Amino acid sequence: MAKAEELVNSVSVADGQTNVKSTPSSWDYVEYDRLPSFLHDNEFLTRRHRPQLNSAIECLKSAFMLHSETWNIWTHVFGMIYLGNCHTIIGLATAISV
Repeated sequence: MAKAEELVNSVSVADGQTNVKSTPSSWDYVEYDRLPSFLHDNEFLTRRHRPQLNSAIECLKSAFMLHSETWNIWTHVFGMIYLGNCHTIIGLATAISV
C-alpha cells in the first residue's frame, strides 16, 4: 500500500498534462564511515555506497542503480560475457578443424 501511495504522490496533473516527478530510490546512499566493518574493503571509495542489503533480489536490483560499485559490477558482467563467447568460439573452431 505504501508503494502505491508513493507512486500516486510522485505524479502530478496540471493543465491536463501528467508530469512524473523523480521518485526516490528504495534505499539511501551510505558514506564509508557509516558502513559496517565487513564492507570496509576500499577506503578510497568514500561516497555513494550501497547500504547492507538483506536479500539476493535487493542485490540484483542494485546492479541497475548508480552507486560506488556500479562500474565494477558491469565490467565484470561484460568480461564474463566476453570470455564466455571466446571460449565458445575457440571450442567451435577446434571442433571444425578436427
